[in-house]
Amino acid sequence: MNYHYIRLDDACEFMDNHKWMTVVEFMLDRGVIPIIAVIPDCRDEKLLQYDYREENLNLIKNWQAKGAILAVHGLHHVYTTQVSGFYSFREAKSEFAGLPFDEQLEMVSHAKRIFFEVYGEQENWIWVSPSGTFDKNTLLALKRNGFDLIIDGYSDAPYKFKGLNWIPRQLSGNIIRKKHGIWGISLHPNTMSDHDIELFKQFIDNNIGCFEYNISKIFAFPFRKRGVKEVLYDFKASLLMPIRHTVIIKLLVNVKRVLLQKSKRS
Repeated sequence: MNYHYIRLDDACEFMDNHKWMTVVEFMLDRGVIPIIAVIPDCRDEKLLQYDYREENLNLIKNWQAKGAILAVHGLHHVYTTQVSGFYSFREAKSEFAGLPFDEQLEMVSHAKRIFFEVYGEQENWIWVSPSGTFDKNTLLALKRNGFDLIIDGYSDAPYKFKGLNWIPRQLSGNIIRKKHGIWGISLHPNTMSDHDIELFKQFIDNNIGCFEYNISKIFAFPFRKRGVKEVLYDFKASLLMPIRHTVIIKLLVNVKRVLLQKSKRS
């Protein structure tokens, strides 16, 4: 089994229409069904820089009508705590993790209510946490609010855990092909450069066979119980994550050093 799916994050009234239309419509033209993570009530200052366009909601609904699958992406997409949550090796910033259960329950309920008013009832209620940070209270709040699926975790196949079905998302911004298993790639069209988009198109065209199954078919796969394999995948991710952060930090330090040296010479 070898299947890849694409998740596109941060769709809302505030987004770069041109980039989103370029990416989504290219995928739909190729028969590749995206999962679009929609922010119900965006208050993220980084996204508020884009012009408010109420018609974006109709654009998203039009993509849904063409087969795109929508997911609820938090509530406001604003970080309220400095907590990593369930995956302690992830960056310590969260909209949900660390908050009391009752507060999270209301936030998830509010997010679903807004989403339902715009996009209607969903065949599967899917959740995507901003920055991938959440805790056990978040999972319980999702279950209480009738969510079926969460797109997160590390594995080579879908699994069940804490009363929810999990579809793993292992690659973030890394457009590469894997040889075995189900691999989710999450991208942010708002921040993709023209070069990024061209590389993305090339990847789709060169690996179209990886996307031959409609993403909705994954929902029909047998979801095994989370076991040793998932624990090992989590452990591997925990080892790799600090390495990535260390490499990036060292790179930034070296770039700063070079720039300082150049400024002194001039």
